[in-house]
Amino acid sequence: MGLQRLVPPMLAAILLGACSGPGASVSSPPPTRVVGSASEQPVMSPTPTDTPAPTPTQTPEPLAWAQLELDGPSAREDHTWTLDPDGEVAYLFGGRDGSTVHDDTWAFDLGTDSWELLEPVGRPPARFGHETVWVDGVGLVIFGGQAGPSTFFGDLWAYDPASGAWRELGAGGAQPTARYGSCASLGPDGRLWISHGFTADQARFDDTRAYDFDAEAWIDETPEGDMPVARC
Repeated sequence: MGLQRLVPPMLAAILLGACSGPGASVSSPPPTRVVGSASEQPVMSPTPTDTPAPTPTQTPEPLAWAQLELDGPSAREDHTWTLDPDGEVAYLFGGRDGSTVHDDTWAFDLGTDSWELLEPVGRPPARFGHETVWVDGVGLVIFGGQAGPSTFFGDLWAYDPASGAWRELGAGGAQPTARYGSCASLGPDGRLWISHGFTADQARFDDTRAYDFDAEAWIDETPEGDMPVARC
């Protein structure tokens, strides 16, 4: 049978309009794609930044003291302890134990934890409260110190481990007054700098001197103006 005989004309028109009107699920041909068109570039979702996992915190081993039972120098104070430039040997000189003042020289090997009593050729007079520095090409250098209530030193001595000998250095120029308890350091200019200190007549100093190892001479470098109060 034809459509006209099954469906009244008006109903047929409504049905046909419903199939082609707005909202109808009629498939449309796909739009033509333009290769390279910006509108056709895929939109990428932002990639989350990768955050590295936190490194576990390692707890360092706790610091602790350990007493070494070693044969070495006798108990003392006001000695010096000076490390060589390689960090392998520390040198001890002098010091006092009550009324006993020492003039011995010891070497402590930090690799083996062992002491050695050195027997150098010559040695500075026994003293305490002196200053030491290590000077490349010269060795262990000591300055000043005290040996008793009225015995003070303003001399300079150097110990050369290669030759195993002490020698007194020249002291030209503006030599500082003999003293105890000054401060001393090797400056970036290669000179030994000393400042302040104390001597027998209860005098305290506020001067500053520098020693030139090449010229073997002292230079008075006391600045003008304000400076630390005299002290030892």
